[in-house]
Amino acid sequence: MPFCVIRQGECISSIAAFNRIPWRKIWEHPHNSQLRQLRKNPNILLPGDKLYVPQRNTKSIIGNTDQRHRFQLNDNITFLRLRIAIKGRPLSDEPYHLTLGGTLISGRTSVEGELEERIPAGFRNATLNFVERNWTIQLALGELDPTDTASGAAERLRNLNYYVEGHVDAITPVLREVIGQFQRVQGLNESRELDSDTVKRLSSIHGC
Repeated sequence: MPFCVIRQGECISSIAAFNRIPWRKIWEHPHNSQLRQLRKNPNILLPGDKLYVPQRNTKSIIGNTDQRHRFQLNDNITFLRLRIAIKGRPLSDEPYHLTLGGTLISGRTSVEGELEERIPAGFRNATLNFVERNWTIQLALGELDPTDTASGAAERLRNLNYYVEGHVDAITPVLREVIGQFQRVQGLNESRELDSDTVKRLSSIHGC
């Protein structure tokens, strides 16, 4: 599989896990230099992006049959990073349970309302439960599109409680109005376009 076309929900971590190749070996391959210029975050790709996936290296090891040998498999691990806020205020020091498949991870958010957990790459869904609030969030991992795209901007604005209805794959008049609202609140030039300052501020406030 020299090149693969990214589908919705795929990212460098899930592709590396599926092919059992370290993600850096894929992302830093010379054939992916153009994609690296286009997408700064390898875990936020756009459906339709083309990613070169090199072949997996194999090797043979000789060992005596009358001896016990130990081999270590280096599974692909990625990080789940979230910033949780209610009406703009960080959800600080809040206990949570994160469920991925049959695995339960417990922790507390930081003062800034952030959580960071090491998780196996390849998971597409997770459940985040804030135990003291009886509040559950269903997470679709890898579904977030790049910020400088209409769909990616709309997803982030929706997560920040701006009203964006349904799936958006183009800059519509309604989305322009919402972008303008965001720019006004942030003190940016109200261009109603996804200019570089708006993309940077939206990524920063959203967390990615």
